[in-house]
Amino acid sequence: MPASSSPPHTPNNGTLTPTVAHSESALSSNIYFPAIDTKFKDLGVSATDVGFTITVYIIVQGIAPSLYGSISDLRGRRIAFVIALAVYLAADLSLAFTSDLAMLVVLRGLQAPGSAATISISTGVIANIAEPDERAGFMGTNAGIRMIGQAIGPVIGGLLNSAWGFRSIFWFLFVFSALVLLGLLLFLPETQRRIAGNGNVPLRGLYKPWSYFIKPPREWHNAPVPPAPKLEKLSWMTIIELLTYILRMDILVLLSWGALVYTIWSMVTSSTTTVLLKTSPDLTQWLVGLCFLPNGIGCVFGSVCTVRLMDRAFKRAETRYKEEHGLDNVNVKSQYDFPIERARLSLMPYFSVIFIVSIGAVRAQLRVQRPSETLCWESRSLPGSAIYHCIYCNGHLQNQLDDIGRLLPG
Repeated sequence: MPASSSPPHTPNNGTLTPTVAHSESALSSNIYFPAIDTKFKDLGVSATDVGFTITVYIIVQGIAPSLYGSISDLRGRRIAFVIALAVYLAADLSLAFTSDLAMLVVLRGLQAPGSAATISISTGVIANIAEPDERAGFMGTNAGIRMIGQAIGPVIGGLLNSAWGFRSIFWFLFVFSALVLLGLLLFLPETQRRIAGNGNVPLRGLYKPWSYFIKPPREWHNAPVPPAPKLEKLSWMTIIELLTYILRMDILVLLSWGALVYTIWSMVTSSTTTVLLKTSPDLTQWLVGLCFLPNGIGCVFGSVCTVRLMDRAFKRAETRYKEEHGLDNVNVKSQYDFPIERARLSLMPYFSVIFIVSIGAVRAQLRVQRPSETLCWESRSLPGSAIYHCIYCNGHLQNQLDDIGRLLPG
């Protein structure tokens, strides 16, 4: 439902908690990497077996946002957040007592949906509370904080693993997620507009943050308590409906290249600890974690720079289109013949070439000067992050165009 006015509980207290929760996804996957060598030695298994836990995590991580996204749309953001974080907390607590490989695989598969779901839910919160012209800024902040988790996660993991062993990583994640869940219950109101309206509808039950019991918003004073909202029936079909979009050829082609890039990035990143310890056995665990820092910096730098480069490319395409068609004050996104996909994806070939070259450079640097390898990781993560943002931005705009198309007659 489009916003008719800005909700009273908008940007200030409506984005901080979901944005911090959003960082759990990157933190959970990357904090794990520096401890891979310790894990397979402690559990008495091979590095390949531990690598299988990463595969399971990534598969579930890819599916979970669509499932939880449907739940948050139908039952509310707070309920979806509570379910996701409760699952995540249970998985982290259990992982802290892991004693064998089978337990590690199952629990990592349980941990993945809890962390990955925060991506789609936090995006939904921002879409609910921010005006259309504000969303890009909030989305950028959201992605930036997530990438900070990407950068510092391995460093934290290396320090914890060096001091107290790999199980301390899961204790850290348990405490962190417990604090996030507490902050959510205290301060984040329900933002789903079918339930909360524009923020002027008094909330109750789980939809109401605990802080509102002490000091409710002024907009609620003397406001009549509405009847319970009529929500759509939740079924398996409504939950998995989003997954059917992958059957559309344009979406399949677009996602396939992004999936390939992410697969290669994951293969290189997950094998980094083993490679480093084989080529430089004198490295300590915390130094191994520190070696992941260029990768995280590349992700942050790629996210920030790509948004600006894409905006410049889009403005050039917009200016060219207006000059060719003799238009002035017209929103080109509403023009059916404006090549929006070409405008948004025009930089992807360049990012792809840089990514391919940097992957080759990583392999080459293993044979020569080892310290420069970390620079190759940064150059690899930067275009990889850029490709992700190209695909994400194009997909976001495609959804807007689909919405416009459904409103057109005929």
